[in-house]
Amino acid sequence: MAGFTDDGAIRFRQGDQEKIVDPQAMTEDRHIDLAYALTVYGVQGASERFAIALTGTEGGRKRMASLESTYVTLSRAKEHVQVYTDDLAGWSADARHSNAGQTAHDLLHQKSDHESDTGNRLLATASRLDKTALGRRVLAENGLEGETMARFIAAGKKYPSPYVALPAWTRHGKAAGALLTEIRIEDDGMRVVLSDESRLRGGEDAQFAGLQASRNGQTLIADDAQTALRLAQENPESGVVIRLHGEERLLNAARLTGGRITEPDEVERTVRSVAEAESAAKAEDPITLPPDEQQKLAEAQEKAARELAEQAREALLPALPGTEGDKPDPLLSASDERRLRDSTERESRELDEAVREAVSEGREPRQQVRDQMQRTEREWVVNVPEKEIELEKTLGGD
Repeated sequence: MAGFTDDGAIRFRQGDQEKIVDPQAMTEDRHIDLAYALTVYGVQGASERFAIALTGTEGGRKRMASLESTYVTLSRAKEHVQVYTDDLAGWSADARHSNAGQTAHDLLHQKSDHESDTGNRLLATASRLDKTALGRRVLAENGLEGETMARFIAAGKKYPSPYVALPAWTRHGKAAGALLTEIRIEDDGMRVVLSDESRLRGGEDAQFAGLQASRNGQTLIADDAQTALRLAQENPESGVVIRLHGEERLLNAARLTGGRITEPDEVERTVRSVAEAESAAKAEDPITLPPDEQQKLAEAQEKAARELAEQAREALLPALPGTEGDKPDPLLSASDERRLRDSTERESRELDEAVREAVSEGREPRQQVRDQMQRTEREWVVNVPEKEIELEKTLGGD
């Protein structure tokens, strides 16, 4: 890329040739594929064991005299490559000239890269904050006893006030400039304070700034400078990093600060309290099943309870008179038999109601329903109406 025209078109240059692409005016230019460098043959594809190339400055070879074409030629051979040229000096000059233009990244991010380079140069020439008298006062008055990562920039023509400079990084830990905070001397030199505002002299991708290095393998992260200062005061052995924007984490903090990123204690306590509150809410209001599932579960519990009731009735009760083969007991009168049958039906209804009540109230159906049925059946057996036993009179017997 050679740049842009005044009306926004893109200028491409290859040697003495130049091409202008205007996506706004030309429909066919609105989709531009990434172009791959042509090989010396123009159609070379997969790698080969051997490669022999002829380069030069005559005829069509002059158009191929570029670093891109040379890279493809030299990188295709697996075992051996030979390169011949008819004009080494001319070819070398043309190849160097082919790389004179700027890339798309250079043009689009030129200002950001310039700011990042400027900030990195400031850090490289600055002194450690704890190596200067004013810097030590800044550390002492802010209660910073840990291993600082800050640098001291003395006052000069460009910067009339002294500054504290913190290294700035991208999310991936790449150097991206410096975070500058002005040092103010107040009360006739009696007080040294830091400005409440900081400015970034760095690239657009700078997301983090380092305040304090880690001695214990832990690095805390803060979202503003004031919180970072407080964390550094309270944790002199831990690293402290300022997150300038976004919510992402510094990926390789251990390499930059000596410790892995750890949330502050208050953040951990907040997260823990929220989790406990959610658990308590779930315990008080458990997740209910859908209506269809609830109905199926209730029917299954009621069926199981009825089966248990039937088993308990068969195990606890003897064969009652009048229930086997519907044969009347000769020892019972008609009124006693009717009263016993009514009592049996009433107790059976009460038992069924008890089963349904136990299931609907949500009690533990199996064990508690079994206990209730057993108690009811025992009471029923014990309270069977007493019958008068009359001896049958026999003639002439004992």
